[in-house]
Amino acid sequence: MSNVIQLLPQALANQIAAGEVVQRPESVVKELVENALDAGTSSLTVVVKDAGKALIQIVDTGCGMTPDDAQLAFARHATSKVRTYDDLEAIHTFGFRGEALAAISSIAQVELRTKRMADETGICVRVDGGQFRSAEPVATSDGTSIAVKNLFYNTPGRRNFLKSNATEFRHILDTVQRVALANPEIGLSFIADDEPIYQLKAGSLPERLQAVFGHNFFDGLIPVGETTEYLTISGYVGRPQFARKARGEQFLFLNGRPVQNRLVHHAVTSAYGHLLSKGEYPFYLLFLTIDPKHVDVNVHPQKLEVKFDDEQAIYRLLMSVVRKGLAQADLAPTVELPGTLKTDGFETIRIPSTPTESTAGTVRFAAASSPQPMPDAAPSRWVSGFTEREASRRPESDDDRAYDRPARSMSPADQTEMLAGLEALYRPPAPPETLPS
Repeated sequence: MSNVIQLLPQALANQIAAGEVVQRPESVVKELVENALDAGTSSLTVVVKDAGKALIQIVDTGCGMTPDDAQLAFARHATSKVRTYDDLEAIHTFGFRGEALAAISSIAQVELRTKRMADETGICVRVDGGQFRSAEPVATSDGTSIAVKNLFYNTPGRRNFLKSNATEFRHILDTVQRVALANPEIGLSFIADDEPIYQLKAGSLPERLQAVFGHNFFDGLIPVGETTEYLTISGYVGRPQFARKARGEQFLFLNGRPVQNRLVHHAVTSAYGHLLSKGEYPFYLLFLTIDPKHVDVNVHPQKLEVKFDDEQAIYRLLMSVVRKGLAQADLAPTVELPGTLKTDGFETIRIPSTPTESTAGTVRFAAASSPQPMPDAAPSRWVSGFTEREASRRPESDDDRAYDRPARSMSPADQTEMLAGLEALYRPPAPPETLPS
């Protein structure tokens, strides 16, 4: 009787693993860009053709690799980031599993060119469908250039399930955008089908935000931030009027890594409260810095989702920080009228007296510290009307009659003097002789 269980061939095992690591062309871009960032690059170029199906090329100016490392990098579970289990508890890098190159090269044709600054020549390694093809010296610039061609060419079933070019390109663009926002100190170029999409210079975060979203959008952002022993929060949130009915402009970075977390999203949206209508999603760009021992980033094949050891503390702190930023921003609606001037403690606003007139008529408002004028009706008529309303609104009791008795016993001369004093007290100020121009 023959055995039923057997080991999978290495090439087939890599293709199965690629199903977890590489779901679409965007997955390749993400993995290779993260490798470039870990290599300490100062500039990054991303080139795609046919939405990444025909070509994905990542060029960096990082540290490069030796010839031996360049070949070993294609082996499964080969990594320079992890040596012991304790290293998993303090991960400060992006890639660490050592599966990316092995998975990508098993379902595509890959060419890697790399060179260290200390070396005179570099090396070019070619792997086709998981099969090693060649490794030879080559003249190349410092850093690493890796080209991935014909993605899923040997797994047609996977290729047939890819979406349209527009959809796949949008996923790639989102990933490149997040890399650009998380690393403003790195120059970044993104070219799709020979057309430049991004040409971003290295700079500060505000400069990068303006370059990506525009100056007008940046002017509507509210800075937020807080530093505690457990967590540091910094970034921007959008004003309520910039909220949208669809998600897509929520950016969360944990120790520089773009991640997703429903708890964080709920804390931010809850902080807006009644400022958002139901079904609206605010813009936010938040950077969380925390000791890696408090975070588990190994809960998702692509490291997109993370878990915190004290989620309630994260939730409360985030909500507090966002609410504080919104409270400090002037979110009250304002009405602007043309021709506003301030004179002698009063604010004179010129407005049209009729819908067809543009300059006639003025309205004067007293300053906040000045008494407000009473209605135009005469004070005597106002006092009389108030007394009649009060009398009709409540039944007359003995105490009421006793209270009103002194006023009813006043002589006509005393009443006239009292009303004259009220008129002088509440008379609106006289308009100026000349109106300000």
